[in-house]
Amino acid sequence: MTNQSQLDTVTAHVADAVAKGATVLAGGRARPDLGPLFYEPTILTGVTPDMTLYDHETFGPVVSIYSFGDVDEAIERANATAYGLNASVWTRDGAKGRAVAARVHAGTVNVNDAYAAAWGSVDSPMGGMGDSGLGRRHGADGMLKYTEAQTVAHQRVLGFSAPSGFSGSAWASTLTVVLKGMKRLGAHRRSERVTVVSNGCRGVVMTGGLRDGQTLLVHGGGSGIGTHAIQVGRALSAPVAVTAGSQYKLDRCAELGANTLINYRYDDFVKIVTAEYGGADVILDIMGAGYLQRNVQALAENGDLTIIGLQDGAAAELDLGLILFKRASVHVTNLRRRARSGPGSKAEIIAELRQKLWPLIAEGAVAPVVSAEIPVTDVAAAHPLLDSGETVGKVLLTIREP
Repeated sequence: MTNQSQLDTVTAHVADAVAKGATVLAGGRARPDLGPLFYEPTILTGVTPDMTLYDHETFGPVVSIYSFGDVDEAIERANATAYGLNASVWTRDGAKGRAVAARVHAGTVNVNDAYAAAWGSVDSPMGGMGDSGLGRRHGADGMLKYTEAQTVAHQRVLGFSAPSGFSGSAWASTLTVVLKGMKRLGAHRRSERVTVVSNGCRGVVMTGGLRDGQTLLVHGGGSGIGTHAIQVGRALSAPVAVTAGSQYKLDRCAELGANTLINYRYDDFVKIVTAEYGGADVILDIMGAGYLQRNVQALAENGDLTIIGLQDGAAAELDLGLILFKRASVHVTNLRRRARSGPGSKAEIIAELRQKLWPLIAEGAVAPVVSAEIPVTDVAAAHPLLDSGETVGKVLLTIREP
């Protein structure tokens, strides 16, 4: 024993049990001849609920033995106590022993061992359950008890107060849809996805005006914006044609819902789209000048060309006669240079997304496509990956929070 009070407690509990009919199978007495605080290891049977030994802590080498009919009864009886510091399960079947141990309400449970295995696992948290104490020692949990947790939340996408023109109930419904969509996107992908949604969906649905059943042509179908636009087109029941530079990317586009697959290295997208659909009602283009004239040729009557990138140049001649003949429209748009608020601002675009496109994300009709996630410290590895032509969707640079 560690002190006289513990020795007195053990002696009193055992004496009370014996006086009320319990049987001592081994030990049962103090041994001052061996040391001032020595008490023999003691085993008893017949301990009943009216005895203090039954459900009080002894902090001594005392064990009471109880019979049981099956494993469920044994677990129920083991958990029928206010305490839960340490427990042991003894069995010849290790798998069953671990299963039983997981159901015992104690901070540490050892299989075929009294306590050394758990106490020797210094990286594992130690502590009790119930009245045996709160908190943990050892491992990360032991270190964290000396820290103070703080939450700093930065709202960057939408506010929780209803904006002008929204009733409280309408704004609550909008928030429900948006938050469901953000949950589907995943915490570390939300800001990337908002940018893709803003560019891609505005080009396809808002600026391009794609409606159910109309034909959509997406250039760069394997890009982050392209993979998103394919899914939006599919959700609107629009036939989707895509261009990409490899069969691998085209196959992935087909998996996302693209109907017509065009390898721009070998195929003429103008001829294919015109032959199959009579032209595209909406074209989402990331190439710019190099594709301008052919895009106009590929448009159907009353078609809309939306340019969101200039990968193949910024200056080109435009055949206004052909646009006039087709009653077509050409739009060039971006997101970065917009004001935060006001007409045509980022806030206005986000409001449109909430209403028209976020429900598709909340329903799971549109989901993120991420080819790889690379720590920002390994950014040099991202460039060869992008140049390989084997990426579909986004390559994300992840930043580990300090």
